[in-house]
Amino acid sequence: MEVLQISISGIISGFLLGLLIGCALAAACYTEKFLGIIFKPVELVLGKFPEITLILPVLFHDNPEIIFYVCTIATAGFFYGKIYKALAGTDDKLLEMAHIFRMPTDRKIQYIFLPQILGELKVSALIGIVRCFVIGIAAGVICNILS
Repeated sequence: MEVLQISISGIISGFLLGLLIGCALAAACYTEKFLGIIFKPVELVLGKFPEITLILPVLFHDNPEIIFYVCTIATAGFFYGKIYKALAGTDDKLLEMAHIFRMPTDRKIQYIFLPQILGELKVSALIGIVRCFVIGIAAGVICNILS
């Protein structure tokens, strides 16, 4: 029973940390275009093929926290791609209007960026938690088989 608790806590905490890292990285890459260029290959690999992270349990099967790391890496890449795409899809005319009327940054975030992100975030969170559970369970099974 303790193994199950460790696995589920690793999956859920990995999902939450991956969500935070992915969203923060997407916001940073949206504001700094150079970072977006650097992290584009990471998004392509981890966002499209999260199964690549299942190589980690084969290499580090003796580490009990590997499920947490695998889930964090898999969901961070996924959320980065989805949130960055939502931020990039923000209407330029709204941003120009906010600039002309000197709208403060906190209000830009509240009234322009958050409505743009929330719809994508809800769908991504549902898909991401399912992905996280599948990858976390697979990582746990691989670790148990190899040890």
